[in-house]
Amino acid sequence: MTCFDSTYFDSSRRRFLALSVASVACFALPGAGLASAEDPTSRIQAFYDVLLDTMKQGQQLGVQGRLDKLMPAIASTYDIPAMTRIACGPDWNKIPADKQQALIDAFGRMSAAIYADRFTKFSGQHFEVNPNPIPHNADVVVTTKLVPNDGDPVALNYLMRGPAGDMRVVDVFLDGSISELATRRSEFSGVLKSDGADALLAKIKDRADKILKGSAS
Repeated sequence: MTCFDSTYFDSSRRRFLALSVASVACFALPGAGLASAEDPTSRIQAFYDVLLDTMKQGQQLGVQGRLDKLMPAIASTYDIPAMTRIACGPDWNKIPADKQQALIDAFGRMSAAIYADRFTKFSGQHFEVNPNPIPHNADVVVTTKLVPNDGDPVALNYLMRGPAGDMRVVDVFLDGSISELATRRSEFSGVLKSDGADALLAKIKDRADKILKGSAS
């Protein structure tokens, strides 16, 4: 079952949270075909274009091929370092720089693994991107809809931050209100406080490994 199956949406729409960012390794270069400077809605549309193309080739690519194809696009769309920092909460500043980078890399890889595992095939679904971003203090919110081939649309709204022409996603809201980053922060900050950075790093790496190993194709 993929994340876009109609039975998936009927049974558990909130499981779609696991697809975001969230989630993606920290890459310095933008993905092929994605502009390094663009307006927020174009950036989201470009990401969706790559995502749909990957799904159409999903079975031929296999999980590793999907992972390789999606990682640059996700890295061009999401601000993974900022998202990792926010998810870790105030204890982030207590973590040594080398371990901070390791957490960023691991968080990104886990998120990319989720995309590669769940976005496996195309069955007529499409995305709709509202061309008019909504100002939110110094940030903007780009509102979109995932429209399955059978079932109700799902609202996916992206909070984007950064300099003009290079704004990137720092949070995703399912159904317009459920924050992916709040979910991650609750989990990550708890592990950091109780067991430390090494334990969190091991947990994230292990989750990514299990996702990739468990993917059937």
